[in-house]
Amino acid sequence: MNRNNFINALYYLIVTHNLPHIIIKWLKFRAFLHVYNYIVNNLLYKSANSVPLLISKTFIIYKDLVKTRLKKAMLKVHFITNC
Repeated sequence: MNRNNFINALYYLIVTHNLPHIIIKWLKFRAFLHVYNYIVNNLLYKSANSVPLLISKTFIIYKDLVKTRLKKAMLKVHFITNC
């Protein structure tokens, strides 16, 4: 099993389903992955630190991307919040 593919798949699962990044440490989640593939246990220990870093780096990249797109926008964008 490729470590990078595993981390990317785990990252995609966490981000798309709005799961907490600490799910990696949940015993039930580990048990589920172990049933699916027993080799995953080694990768889980290594990915416990990698996934939160990947999420934060991706957030920063997309935040900067949104900022540049908003700066290039032809119309002004107004955000309204209902408090």
